[in-house]
Amino acid sequence: MLAFNIQNPEERPEIDHVDTNRSNNRLSNLRWAFPKENMNNFETLKKISKKIQVTHSDGTQEIIWGISNVAKKYNFIHSTVSRYMNNGKTYKGYKFVGERLIIVLLIL
Repeated sequence: MLAFNIQNPEERPEIDHVDTNRSNNRLSNLRWAFPKENMNNFETLKKISKKIQVTHSDGTQEIIWGISNVAKKYNFIHSTVSRYMNNGKTYKGYKFVGERLIIVLLIL
C-alpha cells in the first residue's frame, strides 16, 4: 500500500513502521527509509538499546550492550537471555541484569 500512496524520490529500500508496530500499517505510521534510518528510529532504539550487566559464577561482572550481543558472545538463544534477565534467575552460571539506555535527542 505504501508503494502506491507515498512517493519515494530518494529510492529508499525499506519501509519503516514509525511506532515499530509491524501490524500498524496506517499510512501515517509508515515511511520510506534507508536501513540505517530504520535502525535509528527512536522507538526501535528504545527497544534494543539495553545495557546488560552479566555476572559470572565467580562473581566477576561485565557490561555488554544489547541482548543479541550477550547471546552471541555466550552462544545462547536471544529469548533465553531475555527470559532470564526478566525473571532474575541464573542460567548456566550467568546472571543477566538489563538497564534501558536513556536516549536524549536535542532538536536545534
